[in-house]
Amino acid sequence: MTETLVLTEAMERIVDETCECLECDRASVFMLDEQNEELWTKAAKGTKNTIRIPMNKGIVGSALTNGKPVNIMNAYSDDRFNKEVDLKTNYKTNTILCIPIIDSHGRNIGTSTF
Repeated sequence: MTETLVLTEAMERIVDETCECLECDRASVFMLDEQNEELWTKAAKGTKNTIRIPMNKGIVGSALTNGKPVNIMNAYSDDRFNKEVDLKTNYKTNTILCIPIIDSHGRNIGTSTF
């Protein structure tokens, strides 16, 4: 349990530090839940709610399935963007940088989104 707590705290700190470095107000780490075929937020700056997205949907799903970064300058002009998350979190996303997280075996296990 201590290891899980330390990992969660480390991810939250990484998210905070990344926001500061990139001068962005939100960032999230989405982890892949293969059993439920969804991505969920392990750490997210700007919301306490867990965000769940089907693993093949949206910009995070695109980065995960393609294994390539996605850089969107206007989120609302991209058909992959899921506006429902903004509605649920009372936020308006402008730009998105989404990078797949790849483990040491070359498997996509999540995404980092800024």
